[in-house]
Amino acid sequence: MACIEKITKQLIQETLSKIKAKTGKEVRVDEVEWSGRMTRSWGLAQLGMMNGRRVYRIKLASKVFTQDSKAFRDTVIHEVAHLADFQIYNNWGHGATWKGIMRMLGAQPNRIASSEEVQQVNKVPKRKMLKFVYKCPCSTHFFSSRAHRSESARPGCYRCKHCKAGMKYTGQVTRA
Repeated sequence: MACIEKITKQLIQETLSKIKAKTGKEVRVDEVEWSGRMTRSWGLAQLGMMNGRRVYRIKLASKVFTQDSKAFRDTVIHEVAHLADFQIYNNWGHGATWKGIMRMLGAQPNRIASSEEVQQVNKVPKRKMLKFVYKCPCSTHFFSSRAHRSESARPGCYRCKHCKAGMKYTGQVTRA
């Protein structure tokens, strides 16, 4: 992991240098955080406050990026472009100014990774979610925690599509 962190710092510095050379504006990235919880999103640009000072942070998915790849480099540039867009133009999102910064950096202004990039990165297994087991006269049903809370608050609100009977919680929980 130490090698990818070193590459990340170097790539951010190169990107910030390009932005300064082309716009004449100084852009900051104060923190880079590696998150073991991120699996759907590969990167995230965040604004925060610390001791009355604005903090510009990039979060990267440590489970996804374990080695240098085009997908990794594109993600880092993408997130730096978000911070630059905010610091230079006071904009946020994937709008025209962000797209202009991406093009200026020589990157494609895409919101979503291409299928080739997806194949380059590590496959992260999906988290198994808790499912609450309910029964009706004709079958067994599995509820998400949200549906379970709703049913607990208003018993009998869910009915089976086939037998039209109310579903009863069995007290069992499974991971699916």
